[in-house]
Amino acid sequence: RSASETTISQPQRTLDGTEFVPAPLLTEIQRVAGIEPQQPTDSITASVEDVQRVVGRQLASTDQTTVHDEVETAISEGPFSDDQVSRIRKGTRVAHARSSAKLDEFTGHIGDSVSEVHPQAEREPFSPRRLETYARCGFLYLMRHGLDLDEPESVTVELPKYKKGIIIDEILTQFYSELAAEDGRPIELSVYDDEELQQRLYETATDVLEAMETPDTVYYERWVAQLMAGLGDTTTVDDELPHGTDTGLLRGFLERERLLYEKTTARPFAFDVRIGDHPYADKAPARDTPVTVETNSGRTIPIHGAIDRVDHATLPDTDDVGFLIRDYKSGSTASSGDSIVGYKFQLPLYALMIRSVDEFASLGAPIGGSYYAVKPPRSVDWRKGLVGVIEHMEYFTSRGPAPAERYWNSPGFENDAEFTTFLEETTVNRVGDVVDSIESGTFAPTFQEARSASCSHCAFRDACDVRHHQRAERIEQADGPDTPPAYVPPGARPD
Repeated sequence: RSASETTISQPQRTLDGTEFVPAPLLTEIQRVAGIEPQQPTDSITASVEDVQRVVGRQLASTDQTTVHDEVETAISEGPFSDDQVSRIRKGTRVAHARSSAKLDEFTGHIGDSVSEVHPQAEREPFSPRRLETYARCGFLYLMRHGLDLDEPESVTVELPKYKKGIIIDEILTQFYSELAAEDGRPIELSVYDDEELQQRLYETATDVLEAMETPDTVYYERWVAQLMAGLGDTTTVDDELPHGTDTGLLRGFLERERLLYEKTTARPFAFDVRIGDHPYADKAPARDTPVTVETNSGRTIPIHGAIDRVDHATLPDTDDVGFLIRDYKSGSTASSGDSIVGYKFQLPLYALMIRSVDEFASLGAPIGGSYYAVKPPRSVDWRKGLVGVIEHMEYFTSRGPAPAERYWNSPGFENDAEFTTFLEETTVNRVGDVVDSIESGTFAPTFQEARSASCSHCAFRDACDVRHHQRAERIEQADGPDTPPAYVPPGARPD
């Protein structure tokens, strides 16, 4: 759109009094056009954003008194309303307070307001995943579960990742549930030939996919091909699978299950075990009420959740049995260390919870748990993030009688006594620390390193004021006697 004239403005000086040097472009326009700059006839024009930028720069290197004086100068010369002046002064105070590592009302402690923002009736019972969110970042927990803010979904023509995970979980759960309904438990795959298992898994997958609401796109068709290739009547295109393979995820899953049968005594026993009647109204739970865990201080905490799979295992050189937790993951998986150092709670809490279900009392004691990676096109591994008892397991390539489980990396605990202590005391007391922190209204930004907490992928990173360079000091402050409870994962503490 054309205009009869154009006005180009340039500030004469910064808010701290430093004169601006005219830009070369403006100097050249003035020379060629013969235009002399005109001084403004009204008050100096500035914006709240201008003041905020200067305050942000100055607070990092200037004492509070100097910053206060400069802000007041800017206010006196800027055309701000009373409300804007109030916000500028409050913002300066908050910015100064947040430059400190102290945990207070400016840095994540909302105190008694938690009863309004996140009341007890809404936060209990807790799920392992929500507890993990808090261990990752208190601020993220507040955004998701206190303020119920929705994280924006990526605009894509592909099926969302979470829905892919739901589909894969449902296929594997239905497949084994149907086998268990016919032949009882634990399930012995040795009584089936490969062709029959492939056909049954193909039919189950077809039924699940047809029942789902899915997009009609070439991307979805490609994903289905990566999922189904090699089962039943399915065919595939070479470039949809890794080089040198002609089968997809589900066929790879059956092959891995055969290997699991050959290498260990673990056998699938129970599937989609739901504990607590909320929010799992679509299926009858194995236990109607949440499981209650008790900390060393006597505090009781209700926990609910859904366990993808429980495997039954005969222990080496004995007639005793134990059980292993399996949690299907179609995305990234945590490491064994994440559970051991207090970042993750899912596997240890599931191991505790399953023992409270009468139906599984005969399974004996928990001996471990792992994430079962099932990610198209061919990423299948049942040992991801394995934690458990070494004396019941063997290194993957070792020979001899089949152990209850095999590992590549050490599962962490030498014997049953160590593992039981980790479950019943270490994990439960950590959960108690998390809940104490939530109830006290502490929702500080993460104490973990940025990479560990996945800060770059957080949907709320633009609203967060985490200061990773102060991490060690913030942890020291959080441990102080006059500081409200704040859960710091042991793995986040400096060595």
